[in-house]
Amino acid sequence: MISAWISDNTYSLYPYRAKVTLSNVTSNDYVEVIFGVNDANSSYFAPICESTSDGVYIYARNIPLTDITIPTIKCTSTT
Repeated sequence: MISAWISDNTYSLYPYRAKVTLSNVTSNDYVEVIFGVNDANSSYFAPICESTSDGVYIYARNIPLTDITIPTIKCTSTT
């Protein structure tokens, strides 16, 4: 969802962040976002993500012009 993207200064090379909502995820969980091949190779999206309450943050160089599909998000509880 394009409207989910906001300006963020966590990572200077990727100044935009979006929250992908996922039930039962906490900020202490380990998360891994696996983008589709084209998105993963584009250098458009950051190779890192962060867990947050009920979701995961992903980062981008610019706000995408269209919605993206993330084929896999792996979440592992650390508690």
